[in-house]
Amino acid sequence: FFNEFPDIKKQYPNLPIIIISAFSTLSTAVKAVKHGAFEFISKPFDIKKVLQVTENAFDELNVKKKKLKNRETKEFNKKLIGKSEPMLNIYHSISKIIGHNLTVLITGESGTGKHLIAKTIHDLSNQNENFFKINLSMVNSKTIEKKISNLLFENSTIYLDNVNEINISLQPYLLNLLRNTFLKIENENIKNIRFIISSSENLMKLIEKGKFREDLFYYLNIIPLYIPPLRERKEDIKDLVESFIILNKIKNLPIKSIHNYAYKELENYSWPGNIKELETFINRLLILSPG
Repeated sequence: FFNEFPDIKKQYPNLPIIIISAFSTLSTAVKAVKHGAFEFISKPFDIKKVLQVTENAFDELNVKKKKLKNRETKEFNKKLIGKSEPMLNIYHSISKIIGHNLTVLITGESGTGKHLIAKTIHDLSNQNENFFKINLSMVNSKTIEKKISNLLFENSTIYLDNVNEINISLQPYLLNLLRNTFLKIENENIKNIRFIISSSENLMKLIEKGKFREDLFYYLNIIPLYIPPLRERKEDIKDLVESFIILNKIKNLPIKSIHNYAYKELENYSWPGNIKELETFINRLLILSPG
């Protein structure tokens, strides 16, 4: 169907196209957007949502849409795995933000894969060039300014990890530093730079406790992206485990199969360490379990 997009767009350049598919992956969502689809809807769908999206499409018939030009279609990070509703929502959100470089705030518990989400957004947005990570829990006012100023290269993502762990006394400095950095990017016309921020805690709750500045939160919270814990997407456990087994095969580690009843046991556990705990557990089983 994607092969027909050029002909459709050529004949009906203002026609909004809505795709409804049961093949709901990040790849299909991204392809749909890159080919100019107005919206991508996963099956099964809510008819009210379809009607609302259709209404929105007609409302924007005369609006000139921005298109992604001269961009090679890159293979997305295959480690981003899951077919659950929360993951489909994440795929949908990622597909919507790859055409610009607005700041993204990723929130999720430790072990949910925030770094992987950040890297995937970068790979799809910035032509797979520079990806820099700064752990905010390990910096002070002097080191963070030096680190950021040394990383302002075109086609880059600057990933500020663990913003929830930065001391509240340092937060006003971080806010001012980011403001000055964006002014520098604009004044010096440094193209294609995105900031991605991550937090392992709910920042609104930290604000209520007096541990996080409200002005800093609203400055960072431009595009919020919530990564659910594994206990909220247990239907993805089997796919995740199979991917870990494949990775062990690549690493030439012992390969074993897991019975269906074992998957039920895995789904009954709460996984407080999320995907990272699951991966570590499966690796341990594959190496140490006799059967």
